[in-house]
Amino acid sequence: MTETKRPDEHIAQLEVKIKGLKDLGKKYSDDSQALYERLIKDIRNKGYTRPAEFRLLNGMLEQIELQLNALKAVNIAISEGSTLIVKSAAQ
Repeated sequence: MTETKRPDEHIAQLEVKIKGLKDLGKKYSDDSQALYERLIKDIRNKGYTRPAEFRLLNGMLEQIELQLNALKAVNIAISEGSTLIVKSAAQ
């Protein structure tokens, strides 16, 4: 059986989720910045001059870039969709 919630409970649940994602995004961003700074130093070490290590790290970094671009597209869709919902409700 599907649980029926009141609209204010839905709003509260969404607000908790949004705040959690906001905090997680900030933490991930901070952690990523530290990682990238460390990688910039690490890649100057001898092991990173080999083709295999280059290809491995480069491939992983390309995947991170793709994921971040996909996340950006999702955020844009959410923002635009939310704006349309608010505008249509105001009419």
